[in-house]
Amino acid sequence: MYSTGIINNDKLEHAWKSFIHKGIISKDVLRPEIADSWVRCRKINDPANPNEILPEKIVQLKRKKNRKLIEVSHPVIEDLDEIIKNISNRYIVLFVDSEGDVIDFINRGHDSIQLGSSCHETCTGTTAIGLALRQGLVTEVNGYEHLYPSAHDWHTIAAGIFNVDNSVAGVLGVVNLTGRLPSAIPMVNLGARLIQSRYLPVQIMEYNTDIFLSTVGDISVLINKDGIIINATQEFLNYTEVPRDELIGKSIRHYLSGNVDFEDIFSIPPRSSTFSNIGITKGKPKHDKPIHSFYLNKKLLIGPQNYQPLILFTFENINKLSINTMCWKDLSCCSVPSNPYEKMVGESKAFIMAMKLAQKSAKSLSNVLIEGESGTGKDLMANAIHIDSRPDGPFIAVNCGAIPKDLLQSELFGYEEGSFTGAKRGGQPGKFELADKGTLFLDEIGEMPLSMQVALLRFLEDRTITRVGGNRSIKVDIRIIAATNRDLYQEVIRGNFREDLYYRLNVLQIQMPPLRERLDDIPLLVSYILNQICSSYGQTDVKFSKEAMRQMQNYPWPGNIRELKNVIERAYVYSDSNIITLECLPPHIMNRKHTIFKNPEGTLTDSEKIVVEEVVKKHQGNISKSAKELGITRTTLYKKIKKFGIILPE
Repeated sequence: MYSTGIINNDKLEHAWKSFIHKGIISKDVLRPEIADSWVRCRKINDPANPNEILPEKIVQLKRKKNRKLIEVSHPVIEDLDEIIKNISNRYIVLFVDSEGDVIDFINRGHDSIQLGSSCHETCTGTTAIGLALRQGLVTEVNGYEHLYPSAHDWHTIAAGIFNVDNSVAGVLGVVNLTGRLPSAIPMVNLGARLIQSRYLPVQIMEYNTDIFLSTVGDISVLINKDGIIINATQEFLNYTEVPRDELIGKSIRHYLSGNVDFEDIFSIPPRSSTFSNIGITKGKPKHDKPIHSFYLNKKLLIGPQNYQPLILFTFENINKLSINTMCWKDLSCCSVPSNPYEKMVGESKAFIMAMKLAQKSAKSLSNVLIEGESGTGKDLMANAIHIDSRPDGPFIAVNCGAIPKDLLQSELFGYEEGSFTGAKRGGQPGKFELADKGTLFLDEIGEMPLSMQVALLRFLEDRTITRVGGNRSIKVDIRIIAATNRDLYQEVIRGNFREDLYYRLNVLQIQMPPLRERLDDIPLLVSYILNQICSSYGQTDVKFSKEAMRQMQNYPWPGNIRELKNVIERAYVYSDSNIITLECLPPHIMNRKHTIFKNPEGTLTDSEKIVVEEVVKKHQGNISKSAKELGITRTTLYKKIKKFGIILPE
C-alpha cells in the first residue's frame, strides 16, 4: 500500500514551522510515521553533517560485502533511470545498504549525494529512504515532510529489500529534486519486487549451504566449478586463519598446496573422487607452506534450479585420525575451547546470573527457553550449553521466522520421495533427524505458526517424528533449546502461542540481559571484540580512548552486542592510529549528550530508581512514552515500578 494521501504543502509548511520553533506535533496534518521520525531526529541534539562521505576504503568494503545484492539491483536501477529521465530532469536513483549508506546510484543533478553518502535518519533527517530502513515498506516523503530545509523541494520514494531472515538488506530509493513525482511510486515498488525476486534465491542458496555444511561438519569447503569458494566450515577457516567474509569469493587455489592437479579436482563430471597429500595453506603470506597433509574427498552436488553444480571438498587427516579425536594441541592453527562459555564475556550481576543458569541447564537434558532482545547473544548461549552438555553431537540451528510457513514442516520433519512436486529422489531428512544425539536450537520460536506448534508439542510428548508424505515413526534423541526476542508469556495471553507448548519449552528459563542493563560490561566486551578484529587484520595494541569508551557507556545500545560489534569494527577501520578516538564513532553515538543524575551518590539501583521515577513523572504516568524514552518494554517498566515502589501520578 503506497498511496499515502499527503496533505498539501501549505499545511505541511505550517506544521513544520510549529515543530521547529515550538516542538508541537500537528497530528491532524502529519502522518504518524512522519511525526515519529521528526521526534526521533529532534532527540539527536547535533545531527551529523548530511554531506559527510564515507572514506573510499569503507565504501569499497561495503560494496564487496554487498556484491551479490548490487549485482541483482543495478539492472533495476538502470531501468528506473531510463524511465524517470523522460519525466524529470533532476533526480537520483540509489541503493543503500542496511546501515543507510549509498553503495550504488545514478545521479542526475545533485552532486552532494555520492557513493558513501548516508541516508540514515541520523544524518539526513526524515526521508523515505530512512523510513524504509526502519519499516521495510514502500513509502514516500514529500516537501515539508522532510525535516531538513534543504530537502523541502524533494519527493523521496523508497522500498526495502529483505534478507531471508526478514531483516532489511537494503533500500531502493528515488530522490526527485524538483517537486512531487507520484508516477515514480509504483515504479519503485515494482523495482523492489524485482530485486527481491532475484535476491531471495541467492539468499536461500547461501542459507542452505550454511545448513548443509553444519551437517557435514569436519574440515570442508564448498566451491563452484571455477574453484571459487562459496562457503566453508569453521574447521576449514581455522586452518586457513582467514575470516569467512574474506575467504568467500576467493579461489580455492590460494589455499591448497602439495600434490594438486587443479584440472582434475575441478573436473565435472569427476574423473577422480579422492586425492592424497593435499595441504591446506594458511592465508597469511608469511606462512606459505602447508601446515598438515590430508586426503581430499571430492563430491559433486547438484545446486538449486538455475544454479550451476557445486563441488564439496572434505579433508581427512592422512594418519586416519578421526577429526573428533585429533590432537588439536599439536596444531598451532586450531584449538578446541576448553571452556564452552569463553565467548560469553561480562561481569554484571544480570549476566552472571544468566551464565549460572546456563551452566546448571547443561547438567540436565531438559528443554531450555532463552529470552532476550535481538543481538543479546541467545545463539551463543545456546551453543555454549550444547557444547557443555552434548559436545559429541550435532548442533542444528533453525530460525523459525526465516523459513516460509509452507516449507517449515518439511524443513523440520523432512519428507519422503514424491511427497510433493520438486521433492528430491529418496526424500530428505529434516532438522530433527539431523540433530539426533545432539541439540536442536529453535531460534525465534515466537514466530512459529500455530499449526507447527501443534506438531512440535506432539514431538515433545513422544519424541518421534514422521516425515511429510511418510507413515513411519522415527525415534530421535535430541535436546531442544528455544529462543525468542518476544515476551512469550504475553504471546500466550494474546493467543499467538500455545500455553501447553510454552510450559513444555519453559522447563529451564534463561533471561539474556540487554546491553543497556549491563553498561559496566562494555569495556570488557570492547576489549574482547576488538582483539578478535585486530587478530583478523594481523594487528595488535589497538584500544579506545577514554572519551570514546565513556561515550559508548552512555549509549543505550538498542541493537545490543550485535550493534556494539558493528560499531567497534567501523571505528577500527576509521581509526588512523592505535588509539580509536571519539571522532571514529558513528554520529548518533558521538553526539549523544551524557545523562546526569541529580543524585550521583548511592548504589546503581538508587540511580536507576531516580531515572525511572523522573521519566515516569515527566510523562505524567504514561507508561508507553516512559518505556520508549527509557528504551525498555512496557512489561519491564511495570516490573521496575513495582520493584522500586514508584507511585504513578493520578
